[in-house]
Amino acid sequence: MMNQQITIDHEEEQEAKIESLRQMTALLQDRIALLEEENASYAAMLKERGVDVRSRSQIALELPPALTRPLDATAAVFALLTPAQRTLLDAIRGTESVFMLLKSDTLVDTGGWFRRSNIWVCALPRELALFAQGRKPFLQKTPYEYLRASIYNHVTAEVVLSPSRGLKQRTLKVPPAEGYQLLSQIYNPNPKGV
Repeated sequence: MMNQQITIDHEEEQEAKIESLRQMTALLQDRIALLEEENASYAAMLKERGVDVRSRSQIALELPPALTRPLDATAAVFALLTPAQRTLLDAIRGTESVFMLLKSDTLVDTGGWFRRSNIWVCALPRELALFAQGRKPFLQKTPYEYLRASIYNHVTAEVVLSPSRGLKQRTLKVPPAEGYQLLSQIYNPNPKGV
């Protein structure tokens, strides 16, 4: 009886510590978001005054040129989409052009019983859209301006979306060539096709 009480007390103590850490993490994430917004507003003010404000990463200088011509509606990559995936993509992009579309090796739960679905990566003019079709479709759209610290991790063969505040999906498993092209789209200062 005494051992059970000690075990229960220990579990309650651990749960209280975990909850305290969760609250602290939430507060820190809110603070980080506030600081990033302030940083973006200061950078915008400096740009208005003619100051050359550069991204924090040198990666943008080493990337291939960004794609400036949107994919043709008859491009072969669109044929790889199922009709349900194509419908979801059309709903996501609306009238915006698609510059890059690829199927990542990253899997996400979309409500299937025995398998997860691959995430499709879609580079739009001003934002990155990630989607996967299923009973519970996955969708994440993020403006490029919030992804300017993204990198390609050679060890894991993933694009790491950063800063990743509030993102459900922070990494994308893609081959290096596609990963660097995706980073090029993210870092592109002059998107076209808007």
